Amino acid sequence: MKDVSYIIILSLLIIGYSNAQVVIPCNFNMTTARGYECRLPDVDLSQFESFIIGGDTHLGGMNDLMVESFFSIHNNFQYYPTIHLQRFPNLRHIKVSESLITEIPAGAITNRPLLETLSLSANRITQINPAAFTGTTNIRTLSLMFNQIRFLDNALYAMFPGIINLDLSFNIIERVHGNMFSNNPNMQTLSLNMNRAVFLNNTFFNNLVSLSTFQFESNICYGATFVGLQIPANRGEMFQRLIPCFIEGPSQFNCLFGFSFDGIEFDGDYTCLLRGIEAYDVTREINLAGWHLAGQNNNNVRFVWIHLSDTRFIINQMFIDFINLRGVQITGSNLQFLQEDAFRGGSNLQHLTITVNHVRRLEANTFRYAFNLQQIYFLGNDLEYVNEAAFAGLPNLQELALFGGRLTFLAPNVFAPLVNLRFFDASSNHLEIIDSRWFVNNSQIFQLNFNRNFIHSIHTSLVDMPMLTNLQLLENVCVDAMFLINDQTREQVRTQLNPCFENYPLRLQRFIIELEGDLGVYHGNGTLVINL
Repeated sequence: MKDVSYIIILSLLIIGYSNAQVVIPCNFNMTTARGYECRLPDVDLSQFESFIIGGDTHLGGMNDLMVESFFSIHNNFQYYPTIHLQRFPNLRHIKVSESLITEIPAGAITNRPLLETLSLSANRITQINPAAFTGTTNIRTLSLMFNQIRFLDNALYAMFPGIINLDLSFNIIERVHGNMFSNNPNMQTLSLNMNRAVFLNNTFFNNLVSLSTFQFESNICYGATFVGLQIPANRGEMFQRLIPCFIEGPSQFNCLFGFSFDGIEFDGDYTCLLRGIEAYDVTREINLAGWHLAGQNNNNVRFVWIHLSDTRFIINQMFIDFINLRGVQITGSNLQFLQEDAFRGGSNLQHLTITVNHVRRLEANTFRYAFNLQQIYFLGNDLEYVNEAAFAGLPNLQELALFGGRLTFLAPNVFAPLVNLRFFDASSNHLEIIDSRWFVNNSQIFQLNFNRNFIHSIHTSLVDMPMLTNLQLLENVCVDAMFLINDQTREQVRTQLNPCFENYPLRLQRFIIELEGDLGVYHGNGTLVINL
C-alpha cells in the first residue's frame, strides 16, 4: 500500500493522439447575426498532426451549402484553414482569430465571390500575398488588428475595390506611402490605431474620396481620431493637425515639449514627448532634457508620452521634474514591469495608459503614491497576473481597462478597493467565468465589457448591479451579445443569459484526492483510460 496525492483536472473535450486524424465537430447555429454558422469549440489544434473539421449534425433541413459563417477563436491554427473550409463554398463571413498564423500565402482564400467580411485578428501575421485572394474581390470589411504587419502593400488592398472598413490597429506599421489605397474609393473607415507611424504621405488621402473616419490613436508622429471627413472643414482640420506626420524624420530632442497629444483627456495640455530613448537600469539616474516653448517651464507640463522607446520600467524622474503631471501614456516602448514605488511623487497623476508593451504582472500595491488616479488603461499588453491587492488605495479610480491580455483568472476581491469604479473592460482575454464576488463593492459601475473571452459561466447577481446599464459579452462561449439593461429589459436579459447562469459555478473543477492504493480512470463504456 502507498499514500499518494493526485490532482485530477476534469477538462477533457477531445482525446486524440498525435499520429491519428482527429475530427473537430462544428457547433452549428442559425440564430447569429452572421447567418447559419459553423463555430469551432475551443480546441488547441496545434497539438494534432492531422485533423479535419467534420461532423454532419446540421440543424434540420440545413447542409454544408447553406453555411454562411465560419467562426474560430483561440484554436491555434498554424496555417490558414484553406482545405478545411472547402466543404463550405458559400461563406459570407470568416473569422479565424487568436491563432498562430504567420502568413497568408498565395491561393489561401481564393474563389470566394460571396465573402463579405474577413477577420484575421490577433494572429502573428507578418506577410500577406495578394495572390491569396484571387477570385475573392467582394470583401467589405477586413480586420487585421493585433498582428505584426510592418509594411503596407497597395497590391493587396487593390484586390478589394469595394472595401468599406479596414482595421490595421495594433500592428507595427511605420510609414504610409502616397500610392496606398489607390483602388479603394469606397473605403469609409480606416483604423491605424496603436502602430508606429512616423510618416504619412498626405497624398494617400486623395485616393480615399469616401473616407469618413480615420482612426490614428497612439502613433509616434501624432495620435487622434478624425470623424466627419466628408465635410471639407473637418478634413482641412485633420490635415492641419497631422502636419507632424507629413514631415520626414524624427525629432532631434530627447524631450519634445509642447507636443499636442490629441487624446480625450489631454487635448491641449502642455506635453513632453519622449521617443527613441533607452532605459534598462532602474538604479541609474535619468535626466529629462529639451527646450521649452516660450513662457513655459517644467511646472507647466501636464502630460508625458513615451513612445517607440526601450524603457523597461516606469521612469520615476518624470514625477520629480514635472510636479504638476496629470497624465502618462507609454506606447510601444518595451515596458516590462512596474517596479516597487514606481509612482512615488505621482500624487497628482490622474490618467495612466500603457499600450502595446510587455507588462505581464501587476503586483500588490502597484499604484501606491498615485492615489488620485481616475483612469488606468492596459491595452494590448501581455498581462497574465493581477495580484488581489494590485489596486489597493485607489478610491478615486473611475475607469479601468485590462484589454487584450492573457488573463485567465482574477481574484475574488481584486476590485474591492475601487469603490467609485464606473467602467471596466476586460475584453480580449482568456477569462472563463464572471465571479459573483468581483463587483460586490462596486455599486457605481454602469458599463462592463467582456467581449472576446471564453466565458461559459456567469453568476446571476451580475444583472442585479444597481447602476449597470451596458453589458458587453460578444464572442464568448455561452453568449454572443451585448445588452442595455433597465427595469423594462432586465428580465429579458436574464432569459438570454440563462445558459451562462446554468453553468455557474465552474464546469471545470480541480479536485485533490487523498487515497491509498491504485487509482483507475475509465471511459463510460468501461474501457480503462489510465491506471495510477
